[in-house]
Amino acid sequence: MNVAPARARSRDVMTANDIGVIVQRFYRALVPDPLLGSLFEEYGVDWAHHIPKLERYWRHVLFDEPAPAVNTIAAHAPVQRAVPFDRRHIDRWLELWEETVDELFVGPFAERAKVRARQVGRALDAVAARQRAGEPS
Repeated sequence: MNVAPARARSRDVMTANDIGVIVQRFYRALVPDPLLGSLFEEYGVDWAHHIPKLERYWRHVLFDEPAPAVNTIAAHAPVQRAVPFDRRHIDRWLELWEETVDELFVGPFAERAKVRARQVGRALDAVAARQRAGEPS
């Protein structure tokens, strides 16, 4: 996959390669981030396994590409149990995601990527809040 950036904000997300560029660029920003990087490092994310899964997820979300069903909340449950995250982690994750998308693309698919990330963030925050309160997720 070519991860060279598209011309900044010259067009919408249109290809699987575009999604790869977003995901790769996003995680290159996330890993050194003072708030998020240590969380991912402590959990021991296997990037070689994680990045392709995320690219498949976003191709499915943005382009309706067939993919196995993914429950994003259940997928993050082991992380939440091992290295609890809270609203400030989710807000920072969303900030980096939106900055990455906005830096590279503009258009309906780019907006859809940001809207979907906000939906996931809200759902993860609700589950994390219930877990912090001692309620079942």
